[in-house]
Amino acid sequence: MLPDHKIFQIIQNTWFSIFGTPVQQQLGTVSFDKSNQILSARIFINGAIDGAIILDCPHQLAWDMATFFYQAEQDVIPEKDVSDILGELVNVIGGQIKPFLPRPNYLSLPKINKSLLEIDDNKMTVINKVGFEYQKQPIQLMVTKNIS
Repeated sequence: MLPDHKIFQIIQNTWFSIFGTPVQQQLGTVSFDKSNQILSARIFINGAIDGAIILDCPHQLAWDMATFFYQAEQDVIPEKDVSDILGELVNVIGGQIKPFLPRPNYLSLPKINKSLLEIDDNKMTVINKVGFEYQKQPIQLMVTKNIS
């Protein structure tokens, strides 16, 4: 498994390669504005361990990332493309975390939820939780492991 600072390096390299700008690590608990919708993208891990890699992001920030990525105005980008950006980010980051997970392991395709995913402490444990900021907005990435 990877320590949080190594996961942050993966995040930072991914963001810089896609968006051309750095992210800032946010120490402590990530706090999302309750009045804003949060999108959660996750990929499931199956194999030697079962769990998930989850990326939580404010919906408006996902729109902003989509407008940059597609080089288009927000009103011409379909909602599905906004979800696709977040799914692609968790997929790229998850693919870089995968070699450090116990083997064998397999990653699913991304799934998107239009709300913050709650972690059920009776069913899974959080192995890593990395908070960071992009455009002064909070984002969080978690690696979880299912409890058998």
